[in-house]
Amino acid sequence: MSEKTNARNKLGQARYFALQASRAAADRDALVSNFEAAIVFARSVTLCLQSDFHDSPGFPEWYSQKQEMMRKDPIFNLFVEKRNYILKEGTAVVHKTIKVEITETIGVSEFFTCKVKRGQPWYRRPPKMLWEDIRAAIREPLREWLWKRKRRQEAKLKITSTQAKVSGGHYFDDPAWSGREVFALFEEYLGKLELIVDEAERTFS
Repeated sequence: MSEKTNARNKLGQARYFALQASRAAADRDALVSNFEAAIVFARSVTLCLQSDFHDSPGFPEWYSQKQEMMRKDPIFNLFVEKRNYILKEGTAVVHKTIKVEITETIGVSEFFTCKVKRGQPWYRRPPKMLWEDIRAAIREPLREWLWKRKRRQEAKLKITSTQAKVSGGHYFDDPAWSGREVFALFEEYLGKLELIVDEAERTFS
């Protein structure tokens, strides 16, 4: 076929409305309306495919195999259910989730003390060693106090490096799909549909 098939046109319309939905993320009504339209058009791709090629020799057998493959694919089942729900019951439930990751970089320093244990009792040590021990006993608490004061001053003046990463997405209510972002999921669905349309056009045009 030199011109686009109906199935190819429906696929393009599904992509268009999915793009509009993703661009309208701040407007919930616009997002839902466009995304529902995308789901409905995507579901009609296989219906149009049957209309495009139903008279082509070998198509019924080929399509029967594709139907079996689609029935076993969880993503196809998901969007068939969503399309049926939209047309017969109500609005597709999509939740927006915002994730904020904060990373802080701070400087850390430590103070260590070391006590020397003499092998001889104090009364057997030479005068020089006794003097060093006395000086150490006096200076050590002073050094620790000075270090703590310095740390308190640094804490008041410290500038920490803080980075905030904000990310978000839209998700279905279904527990089985709650971890998959809906636009990424839908794009995967469209990709699988496109493979089927490509093969049909190559085989039966």
